[in-house]
Amino acid sequence: MIKKVIIEKEYIQFDDIKVEPPFTKEKMDAIFGVPEIEEKDSDIGNGRVSHSIFYRWNEIGISSYANKKRDYYNNLSIDLEKTEVEFPRKGFRKDEYDCSYVKKFGPFTLSTFFMEHIDEVKESERKFAEAMAGSIDIDIKNPRPKESIYDLKKSEEPVLKFKSFPFKLLVMEQLMYKKGLLLPKFDIYDFAENNTKREIDVDDEGYEPIPDAVRWFKNYEIPEKYADEITELLWDGGLTIFGQIYPDWDGEDDCFDIKSLSAEDVSQFKNLKKVTAVAGISKKAIKTLQSLGVDVQA
Repeated sequence: MIKKVIIEKEYIQFDDIKVEPPFTKEKMDAIFGVPEIEEKDSDIGNGRVSHSIFYRWNEIGISSYANKKRDYYNNLSIDLEKTEVEFPRKGFRKDEYDCSYVKKFGPFTLSTFFMEHIDEVKESERKFAEAMAGSIDIDIKNPRPKESIYDLKKSEEPVLKFKSFPFKLLVMEQLMYKKGLLLPKFDIYDFAENNTKREIDVDDEGYEPIPDAVRWFKNYEIPEKYADEITELLWDGGLTIFGQIYPDWDGEDDCFDIKSLSAEDVSQFKNLKKVTAVAGISKKAIKTLQSLGVDVQA
């Protein structure tokens, strides 16, 4: 049972055990024991659900949070009543969004509240501040992976060509998310977690198309052999693929609209008979589809 935690600039010490990032599940579970797991689905709008997982070691007052199942923990919350914690108190700054005080410390970001500031807190926020003072939260910047399942490789077989990116997304919605023929099945949270290029904060950046996700889908090469699988397409604001690129999209802008469509794009799909468009396809694009014998229901 852990009795004391010491936070240093390069590592965290749990009793006599020093741990440097990455804080892998295997490594931490060997120290803490197997955690209790609580899973929760939250509605984040546009028909999308965020799946959260809480890992708890209740006896020692330590917990961790994750959006998806991972092979490491990227944050720890420690109950100061159950476990003694030593950490540098200087250099904290007040967070602009709530009562907490925050400090960057090597690969760690520490968050807590200092009770000596309680008189500065509004009456309506004092319970929250007191709760914050009872724990310290540690966000851990684990090293980025050197390789990822999302690293794209040049195809060795003929691939489909697209002038219209939104049209390509409709095709990928069918082949990747409906039929499971294209791998890996892109998940923006998993992609961010495994991105080798830079750190991506999906919750922070998801209020507009995430450029790394846009680039990934644009660069993804679809083998020609899958063209015959496309018999019908759907444009709908609730498509899975839209939410992977633009997580907080409210459907109010035209970023996924098919404004123009070439005959070359469409003619690759000899079995395409029907396109259902709730919105998002221009009259010009509809004419192109109809001229090639595709039934458009708009």
